[in-house]
Amino acid sequence: MQNGRDVLVVEDDGPTRSLLVAIVHRNGYRPVEAKDGRSAFVLLEAAKFRAVLLDLLLPEMSGLDILCHLIATNPEMLTRIAVITAALELTRRAEVKRARTVVGKPFEVQDVERALRLCCE
Repeated sequence: MQNGRDVLVVEDDGPTRSLLVAIVHRNGYRPVEAKDGRSAFVLLEAAKFRAVLLDLLLPEMSGLDILCHLIATNPEMLTRIAVITAALELTRRAEVKRARTVVGKPFEVQDVERALRLCCE
């Protein structure tokens, strides 16, 4: 998982996660899936990712918790995170503002593709 083509997709909703995985794959990257915050946390501790598509409202550990942990331990990773969320009120939080970009749900495919390109620069 450290070849520079891996993109972590963190989304608890199955159909939305499948769509995000398809977008990542279609854009030439290898998607790695996490369906909850705890799984994402473990993956982020174990491997390096080219980018992360991160939902905020997750079971077991929120996306905000993950962002706070990265701010404290791996702040350079924040430039590779695209927050994808329906909880737009949370995007005002300082932790979310440290992410590279935010895409609101429901999203357009081209918005996710744009965010992915930005995070993979």
